[in-house]
Amino acid sequence: MDLLKPCLLPEPGESLISWLHRFGHLHFGLSLDNFLRFIGLRQQDLNLGRREICDRLSPICGMPADELASKSFQHVSDRLYRYNGEVFFKEFLLRSQVTFCPACLLSDISGRPGGMPIGIGRSKWAFSAIRTCEHHGVALYRKPRQSGVGLELNVWAHTPDHKALEELWRNSIKRKPSALQEYVTARFAGATGPSWLDAQQIDLACKATEMLGVCVEYGPHASLPELTDDDWDRAGQVGFEFTSNGDAGIRQALEYLYTKPQKGAVKCGPQGTFGRLYQWVQFRKSDKPVGPILDTLSEFILDHYPIKPGAVLFGRVVEKRRRHTVASLATSMGVHPKTVANILSQSGMLPKDVYQADSRRTVEAEPAEELIAKLKRAIPVAKIPERIGCTRPQVALLLEKGFLRTVVEDGENRTARYKGVDVDDLDQLIVEMRRFGDEIRVPSKGMNDIGHVAKALNVSSMEVLSLVLQGQLEHVELLSEKLKFNSVLVSVQEVAYKLGARTGEGGMTVSATSKALGVSAETVEFLLIAEEGKGQTPLNVSGRVRHMGVMRNLIDRDSVTRFKERYRKLSSIEGYWGGDPNRLRTNLQARGVFPVWNPADANAEFYRIADI
Repeated sequence: MDLLKPCLLPEPGESLISWLHRFGHLHFGLSLDNFLRFIGLRQQDLNLGRREICDRLSPICGMPADELASKSFQHVSDRLYRYNGEVFFKEFLLRSQVTFCPACLLSDISGRPGGMPIGIGRSKWAFSAIRTCEHHGVALYRKPRQSGVGLELNVWAHTPDHKALEELWRNSIKRKPSALQEYVTARFAGATGPSWLDAQQIDLACKATEMLGVCVEYGPHASLPELTDDDWDRAGQVGFEFTSNGDAGIRQALEYLYTKPQKGAVKCGPQGTFGRLYQWVQFRKSDKPVGPILDTLSEFILDHYPIKPGAVLFGRVVEKRRRHTVASLATSMGVHPKTVANILSQSGMLPKDVYQADSRRTVEAEPAEELIAKLKRAIPVAKIPERIGCTRPQVALLLEKGFLRTVVEDGENRTARYKGVDVDDLDQLIVEMRRFGDEIRVPSKGMNDIGHVAKALNVSSMEVLSLVLQGQLEHVELLSEKLKFNSVLVSVQEVAYKLGARTGEGGMTVSATSKALGVSAETVEFLLIAEEGKGQTPLNVSGRVRHMGVMRNLIDRDSVTRFKERYRKLSSIEGYWGGDPNRLRTNLQARGVFPVWNPADANAEFYRIADI
């Protein structure tokens, strides 16, 4: 067939079928069906937007085939269509309804006085997410088709008469296009929008937005068949507020639904909380995808509900449990629910008394299971000395300094069970203590267990234990493991130096020196500073040792020996009689022998042995 004139150009946004209907009426006065039969084309091929149809129409109408194809919904596969570069499932197109704006059709007719009294069908009216006329600010009119199956885009074939159109226009609901509709319109025009929505098919983005909006606006258990087009428009507006913010926005909506009060135990699960949204994702009758909202909803459920391993969630097998309720934790660990609730509250994993207020509250599975396992293994503090072979005071210090921790640490006076210590922690402490050192049968000289070394140096046994655990001691000996806490031996001298409890060389304490010389401690201190000749002192300091928190002098043993060889107290000289000490003193003075130091200063009376 040759080119038909005059050439009738499509209106902006007009569908291919609407234009062909007007084209056939203009040139032959035929309806669309008759015109298609006249030129040898099938309605079904036209509805499917097959390329050969556009190639055959191009020489007849004088328009490029590509431009004609751009105005059709192109069939991609059994279930997919393409329009303006966007691919979507066929359900995105209204196949059982006729949609139009009465005001637009009236405007089309009145704008062509003396011309064709035919309204123009807009392509976007066929999409389920388009519910409002952006030009007239009214809801689009939708009505079920009275006959036929498949895609119906010839709007005028189902449009009422002029008077009925005016009546529909007067009764139309006034509203603005929703944010979701504006997004769809912009996306078909090639614009970019929120990345989460743009990353998926346009129909999947719309469906997820509307289902989320329905649950938020009308409740998760709203009856979908009873929702009006106005309700769905509102759902799209509400849902877009969340989906336009991506994963974070969707989780915000899910959190809102999750925190709403639930009635009855049956509705405490994810289906009870998320209702239609959950059912839409979980109970699909086909393999049609739902888009990335599946991942977001799945992650949220796993992060908030006690889904056990092996369960199937949205077609995927759950490999690892993330959350526990009190009930699920009690069942899996074999512990009474009240015990579980109490310890979770006391440990801070659950707010106090929240279990009675909301049994849905969950805790992170792994630390909760570990806590209950600790509780089951715990022994009372009173039995720790027997378990690891230490003293009760040492146990108290181990707990105070944090070397051991009770199952629950909240500072309150709990029962022995909650204040017990995990036996694994006790055994591990002994393992760590024995990590450094050499196993021996007979201890070396100067080696002793931690408690005795601490007592000898008058320091805390925890200070010594810290040196052992940190590997700071070179000399560590290990006796039989059966001795446990007391199986680790350390050097008194090395510990003293490490703790700053002893400096310099070893020696005798002032107390020991006073006993050896038979004098008071004050006399020993005097002998450390008294002059002996040539700048020397009778006794020498060899080091210092910490005692009662104070560093005190250590006396050189050789100087003590020399002192005994050179000096003697009056009471130790032969001929001394306690009843009359002046008689011996007078005899010595008569021989020219006098005390080495003023007895009043020394608090003792010493003579040189060489002078006696």
